[in-house]
Amino acid sequence: MVLEPEQGLSDRLDEELRARMKSFADSLTPGQRQQIVDELAALRAWQQSEDSEEDKQKIPMLRREDLTRKAMPLLNKVQTLPVGAGPAIKNAVETNAAASSERVFTAVTHPQFTNRIDYMTFLFDIRDLPEKYIRCLGIFKTLFSVLDTESYSYASLGHYRRNQRHCERIQLVRS
Repeated sequence: MVLEPEQGLSDRLDEELRARMKSFADSLTPGQRQQIVDELAALRAWQQSEDSEEDKQKIPMLRREDLTRKAMPLLNKVQTLPVGAGPAIKNAVETNAAASSERVFTAVTHPQFTNRIDYMTFLFDIRDLPEKYIRCLGIFKTLFSVLDTESYSYASLGHYRRNQRHCERIQLVRS
């Protein structure tokens, strides 16, 4: 793996964003601009206003009797999935079979309700990694979540990184 930084990438991306925003702003009529200002002012006023007691009573609260001492069972499902893009993996998960001619990997899935939020933990088998590269694992862990992929650029994955503290969980385990 060769990591080559692109000098000035951040500045170029910032400039592209400024140009897109200026183009959008220039395309607005004075009425549309005023509507945005008014909506923003209304949003800020709503966010800073105190909720009524009636609205506060609508918030569901857990009571001790809502909790149980019995733990939920683990729903681990070990699957062999093909290495590939989303539709191939989705198809393999649905059929629980991978084509023998494809490269595959083993995944442990947990079919639980998550309100359409995807949680992922990546584990890599590094038993055969030479000792001299062990010190590079921290760098790899960091770069794994901030570099372009074959299909997506760093910029197009930006919304994932903004919530990185909620969605990144890469562990390096050596046994």
